[in-house]
Amino acid sequence: MEGSSGSAAGALLRRQLKQMQSGKDIPGISCGLVKDENIFEWEVMLMINDDCKYYGGKFDLLVPHHGVNPAMSPASPQPTDAPSP
Repeated sequence: MEGSSGSAAGALLRRQLKQMQSGKDIPGISCGLVKDENIFEWEVMLMINDDCKYYGGKFDLLVPHHGVNPAMSPASPQPTDAPSP
């Protein structure tokens, strides 16, 4: 992946990840890094609440960010092995 974890893009993604992990205003979302040394590849888990028809569902996805400009849309997420509802 282009860029490095020490780049401006890496610094921005580190701040955004920290904000999302400590944010209490984002219920039902958990995120972290796939590998601690790669800030450009996130793992995100969505936990659905009881007012949705998918209640009880847990959806995992990988979000690879661009190494040059993290403001760009992430690369297409790769599906995980989890079955869909």
